[in-house]
Amino acid sequence: MKRILPLVIAIVFAGTLSAQTIISTSFENWTGINPDGWKGTKTNLQADSIIRVTTGTQYGSNAVQLNNPTTSHRRFSSQPVPVTAGQNFTVKYWAKGQGDIRVGLFDSSNVVTTSGYHYSAYISVNTNTWTEYSQNITADTTWNTAQFIFSIRNTNATGGHLKIDSAVVFIPAPTGPTSIYDIQYTTDAAGESPLIGQQVQTGGIVSAVYASGYFIQDGVGPWRGLHVFDSNNFPAIGDSVRITGYVSEYFSMTQISSVSSFLVFSSSNPVYAPSVISTAAVNTEAYEGVLVRVNNATCVNANAGFGMWTVNDGSQECKIHNLIYAYTPTQNTIYQITGPVYYAFAEFRIEPRDVADVVYQGTVGVEDGEMESEIQFYPNPVDNILNIKSSKSISVVTILDLTGRIVLTTALDTNSSHINLELLIPGFYTLLVDQQGDSKSFVFIKK
Repeated sequence: MKRILPLVIAIVFAGTLSAQTIISTSFENWTGINPDGWKGTKTNLQADSIIRVTTGTQYGSNAVQLNNPTTSHRRFSSQPVPVTAGQNFTVKYWAKGQGDIRVGLFDSSNVVTTSGYHYSAYISVNTNTWTEYSQNITADTTWNTAQFIFSIRNTNATGGHLKIDSAVVFIPAPTGPTSIYDIQYTTDAAGESPLIGQQVQTGGIVSAVYASGYFIQDGVGPWRGLHVFDSNNFPAIGDSVRITGYVSEYFSMTQISSVSSFLVFSSSNPVYAPSVISTAAVNTEAYEGVLVRVNNATCVNANAGFGMWTVNDGSQECKIHNLIYAYTPTQNTIYQITGPVYYAFAEFRIEPRDVADVVYQGTVGVEDGEMESEIQFYPNPVDNILNIKSSKSISVVTILDLTGRIVLTTALDTNSSHINLELLIPGFYTLLVDQQGDSKSFVFIKK
């Protein structure tokens, strides 16, 4: 019994990790002289060159024969379907006869910059036996009325021209998890991912979030962080997530977009420790998307425009931006700054996440160890008791570890306090001092 594969045009709902079928047809149904779902507006084959085949089919009772003996290609296109920029499509079809065939896609009407057509390579068919072929095509543009195309040339009447049966267009399922490193690492001078345009499944720990997306990381160091453009899902910092989406370059920033699957495995995980780097290293491709920290960075321009300010640790200037959190810096003040690296308008920026990510470390011209007169804390490094004094009443003292996790918080109503740190393990910590809503942050070392 022959298997009948009727025409189906379907967009499968997001969230599945299986292949998503866009078009599936064996040219069974015809209205007049045309197969249903085909002969779209981009078809330029003559009507008498599109022929219904009723014998010797591969599936069902009908197939289609396309005739074009000229060396110039002619198009046979589908009815309109929506596509998204960067989506990869696989087109599988059975063919026999004699001639050249390739698949194509029309996904734009902007004739100023592009014809809107793009194609895979030609396949030369020369057989009287049905043979399955597979070709790939990637959408250039998000377009609601795209048309998939069979482009043919050099068909031969002796060989029966070209016959096609059982054509399927689908978005292939991810083959398996892809590490962030494999997505980010590149030797391309422009910094483009080697996987640009491909659908991938990847994941990591969320290191930062904002209104239009988030950053994830699957390790510490260069090439281990990634920006996800996603305004439909809203993870929290510390969530372990798995996503499926397309690798894209948004004005040369590698990111995941068109997220079709999102899953939170667990929450409240420690965030990967920031990579401690120089301000010069911030301006390199390797740390794009990575949570980083710079130390002893002097504010050399407190207002660099567009919500940015500039710091320099002596290696090179780098920008600090307000994508996630807006901080008002002071010129000639020395800071420790933490945040993921973002790329836009041809420059890298650190994006602090909250007040704890911008830590006062001194003022240019002030001797080492001299603290801001408003708040003093000592000793640093500290054994067990940290002393805090302030010219204003302190309402809350909070201590965070290197990952940003709160390890101690104390409510106060005084100008001085003695905090017992005996239970903390040795390492670097951030001290947040809240003076009736005015917060300041500092770094200290527990011995």
